[in-house]
Amino acid sequence: MVLCLDDEAATSELTEEQIKEGERLFKREQAIQKALRVLLKKNPDGVAVPEVKTKLVELGVKNFKCSMLNDDDDKPFESWEDLLRSMPDFVLTFVDGDPCRIEKGSS
Repeated sequence: MVLCLDDEAATSELTEEQIKEGERLFKREQAIQKALRVLLKKNPDGVAVPEVKTKLVELGVKNFKCSMLNDDDDKPFESWEDLLRSMPDFVLTFVDGDPCRIEKGSS
């Protein structure tokens, strides 16, 4: 969920807590996207999906769960695969396979 805080009509219907949670969610999205770009820069051949969480911890990402972010329907992601599939192309490319993997996205 991304809130556009410039739209007065939309923000007038939201509580202060909802606005703050939207801001926190946006910051989390930005932080994990940045961490994934760094991860893929350090691993130019890509990373298998089952290894992503471990590799992010090695980079210093702590206490992150995929359920901390929401999908397009405002429901928390249930798995790393779902989260990674939803990432924009400029962050990463999701490659189906056995195991699925992520590679550097288009810049």
